[in-house]
Amino acid sequence: MPQTKFIEKLGELPHDKNSEFYEVIKSIYSALYQEINNKLLFEQIINGKVLERKDTTLKKAPEDLTKEIVIKPLFEFLGFKEEELHRETASDSPIERKEADYTLIVGNEKVLVEAEPLNKDLNIKGSGFYQVCGWLEKRSFKADYGIATNGFTWILIKYDPEDYKPKRLLVIELKGFFQEFLKGGRVT
Repeated sequence: MPQTKFIEKLGELPHDKNSEFYEVIKSIYSALYQEINNKLLFEQIINGKVLERKDTTLKKAPEDLTKEIVIKPLFEFLGFKEEELHRETASDSPIERKEADYTLIVGNEKVLVEAEPLNKDLNIKGSGFYQVCGWLEKRSFKADYGIATNGFTWILIKYDPEDYKPKRLLVIELKGFFQEFLKGGRVT
């Protein structure tokens, strides 16, 4: 089951500073720091400001920067190789063409992933959680699992065939780890 892979790696998030997870977060923190215009703005983003194009040094699209700097390294930490991160997967529906930012294959299951910019509210109608739920309900991707993430918050969703609707399985909040670095003044 796909949720097992995520729970095994993220269910008990280590606070051990020598752990592989800690090193991944440290690396993401540093890369993100390099991409943001100034230290004050960086602190605001770590503490909840939604990332915008104007906040980045090279004016990158916020969703793309979030995928590149935060989401991709976390997928790699979970054990997904570059070639397993299927980007921009389209639905099978000829009527309504939708695209997931990523489709992960876990065993025989597809896991659809919708990425949003850092700190974007995933519970706004039409994006994040609701977007993934729509894909799972319509069954056009033929998938039972999905993830909505803004890089800091990760929501694992499963389609329930008995109720004919998706349900939240797990919510993982990573922002606190980045805030710990910020409090400690650690930037490498």
